[in-house]
Amino acid sequence: MSKINISLISLLFSILSLSYGHAGDIAYGEYLASECVTCHVPSNDIPPIKGIDKAHFIEAMNSYKTGERSNEVMQSVAKSLGEEEIESLAEYLYSLDPAY
Repeated sequence: MSKINISLISLLFSILSLSYGHAGDIAYGEYLASECVTCHVPSNDIPPIKGIDKAHFIEAMNSYKTGERSNEVMQSVAKSLGEEEIESLAEYLYSLDPAY
């Protein structure tokens, strides 16, 4: 296979991943969420995140990353996460029963 064909295939996969986005990985999200669920519990004044809508979670995290939402702790956390990590957290948190 020539270098041009490989480059075209690589470009096609890049375009497809942009079109369809990245799917979050629940197991990876569970691994990442250990700190999150420590603070985000019903007994705190911090909003609960178990069962949170995925799109809402992703939007909120991106708003913290850009500074649109202000909370020093959450801005620091959001800035440390990449797109795949945020999407994985969204998948995992959405899968949790909000009652627990």
